Amino acid sequence: MGLHAAAVCSLLLCGLASVRAVLAPSFRIVQTNDSFQLFLQEDLLARLCLGLSTALPGPSSSTTARETRRHSWEPAPPQYRETDGNFIINDTTTERLALTQFEVTQLDVATAITLWAPDRADSRVTLRFSKSTDTVDVGGGAERPDLYNRLWLRLHAQGDETVFGGGEQYTFFNLRGRNYPIWTREQGILRDPTNPLTWIISLDGGAGGSYDTTYWPQASFLSSRGYYFDSSAGELGALNFSAADHHEFYTQGVGALSVRLAVGAGPLELVQWTNTGRQLLPDWASDGVVLGVQGGTDVMLQRYEQAKTAGIRVAGLWIQDWAGRQDTTFGQRLFWNWRWNETLYPRLDEAIKSLDKEDVKVLAYINPHLNVEGDIYLNNTGKGYFLTDTAGDDYVLDFGGFRAATVDLLNEAAGTWYQQLIQTNLLGLGMAGWMADFGEYVPADAVSSGAAALSSPAALHNVYPSLWGRTNRRAVIAAGRENDTLFFVRAGNGEQAQHAAMSWSGDQNTDWTTTDGVATTLVSALSLAVTGCGLNHFDIGGYTTQQPFFWRSEELLLRSAEYALFTPVMRTHEGSRPASNVQWYSSARTLAFFAHVSRAFAALAPYTRAALAEYGRDHTPLQRPTFLHYPDELVPYRAETAYQYLYGRDLLVAPVYRSGVTCRQLRLPADRWVHLWSGRVWSGPALVTVDAPLGQPPVFYRAASQWAPLFEEIGNMTLMMPQTERQPGLAATSGPDQEGMIA
Repeated sequence: MGLHAAAVCSLLLCGLASVRAVLAPSFRIVQTNDSFQLFLQEDLLARLCLGLSTALPGPSSSTTARETRRHSWEPAPPQYRETDGNFIINDTTTERLALTQFEVTQLDVATAITLWAPDRADSRVTLRFSKSTDTVDVGGGAERPDLYNRLWLRLHAQGDETVFGGGEQYTFFNLRGRNYPIWTREQGILRDPTNPLTWIISLDGGAGGSYDTTYWPQASFLSSRGYYFDSSAGELGALNFSAADHHEFYTQGVGALSVRLAVGAGPLELVQWTNTGRQLLPDWASDGVVLGVQGGTDVMLQRYEQAKTAGIRVAGLWIQDWAGRQDTTFGQRLFWNWRWNETLYPRLDEAIKSLDKEDVKVLAYINPHLNVEGDIYLNNTGKGYFLTDTAGDDYVLDFGGFRAATVDLLNEAAGTWYQQLIQTNLLGLGMAGWMADFGEYVPADAVSSGAAALSSPAALHNVYPSLWGRTNRRAVIAAGRENDTLFFVRAGNGEQAQHAAMSWSGDQNTDWTTTDGVATTLVSALSLAVTGCGLNHFDIGGYTTQQPFFWRSEELLLRSAEYALFTPVMRTHEGSRPASNVQWYSSARTLAFFAHVSRAFAALAPYTRAALAEYGRDHTPLQRPTFLHYPDELVPYRAETAYQYLYGRDLLVAPVYRSGVTCRQLRLPADRWVHLWSGRVWSGPALVTVDAPLGQPPVFYRAASQWAPLFEEIGNMTLMMPQTERQPGLAATSGPDQEGMIA
């Protein structure tokens, strides 16, 4: 390889005038002696200013994107180290150039601007500005990507500007002031570098994570200045909002830059524009709670009878261990051989049919990896269905106590084979849905037979999640089950929302931290809503458990459940160590609580389904930031609104996300609001503090809502909390299903 330097150009977005809808108005580029300006509908949108500094930044504090000075003759491709889905990336820059020379050329359907550095003719970068149906598109790239493999695009920023999106973020909703790598990976455990335990966990491959680690990174964002930036780049990159005077989009896809810019009448129109999802949830998903159970057919049915006796409205039973278990050095794990294990689950086919008659669905689990000791892999290796290493052998990864190969979903034949496996082994068995897990583990050096469609081999890593979602969607459509099947994903990118029925927030800790606890699911849902995925839910009570540091308390479980009432799907998970966690079946108190919230959730179904229909029609996310309907809440952005949201148009929800709290402060936007539980009317805009006893999280509805009678009915559903601590019958720690179990 030759010199790997970096090209820099700067796009400054100036004052934007509002337009009536998201559209691509007529635009023109005006050239001056030292800059050129982009106008939309005669309003100045952008000015490209040249002559940036060539100084190289010092080392970055990010573990995923470092820039250091190297000799110019040393090639510097990124170096990736992967451990259990966690990546440490050494991304160095040999030279960073300012593109201070330019020329403007008017083409038939676009305006081209070519930029280069003085005395470096081989540094030419051409940007083509064109009008599409609803955007201004910026395409093009470097003429010599073999020499220049990094490109920075800068956008002007204002001091009070706020930005949101960036894919699925967990710690901060407003991205301003921070750098976000575009690289899908495990979200991390604890995600707090100031915590010594995070540092210890991170010694092995960076598993501790940080504020910027996520399953679903995306190079797109909404600016409070009235525009939306979106790039479909699959390469390693970053959105950097740490500078006071500019935002910076960084990509290694320098040969094929693809950016869209949209303006709109307000944030709602821009978010509707970027959301590509549709109404994909079956009606049964809002009829009650989906209970996560495991341990075999008898245990599954016993848990169901226990729930039914307690008065819990059950919509489904989710059995992640349907394909069996295996013993590993890390404890019991699922056996990744995606077919019905008739030993652990005898008569499962009959049980599914019997439960279906009671309007209770059964859901399963699957991922795009296969245990190399399973018969599905052994019968299909050698057919070109799996990603390979550079030697041409199946790329086998250690997944923590066992080894598995990854299906090459960029290969159409392999994708069709896996699609048919889902049709036969899950849908054919009668499964009504499943967790479509993983998607973020593909190594940067994995080889696909379809790699010719990629800008580079490493781009497969960020592209793979949507390939996984597409495979699941094709299976559902081919089986004619699109209207009654629910599958949900955690890894994603800009295309994933077109395929997945919905997402879930991943593997939160069973704790109260704002870095990796239940609070992060709020930020997750809102950032995804702004990014383009409007349907999200979470594991009630969290997943990752590690005594004596964190485990699920009764308070955490019940507070999570009352919050989940106001999400599209209520689903429980026993967690990574079920015996350490309080479960919905642990006591008469927890059973009674779940009976209450599940009945309220079912009562809310007409409103939820109406919001789903709106999502399908207008692409308005179900959980949405308040500023979508109240733009005055956008600037200045208020930090407390990261932990509250609108559920549909008419419900304002502010979950209790701290332990020991019995009241909460929230912000009411400019409207008249009715407190769901007391009926008291409040007027916004205002900061208010309300009581929040267990079972009554802070929830308000718009006084003018057509759904007011339904909300009054739900508000009158009171919770009687029995004092008995243990429910007779199945003990909380009995049976093999209580052993540690992770996917």
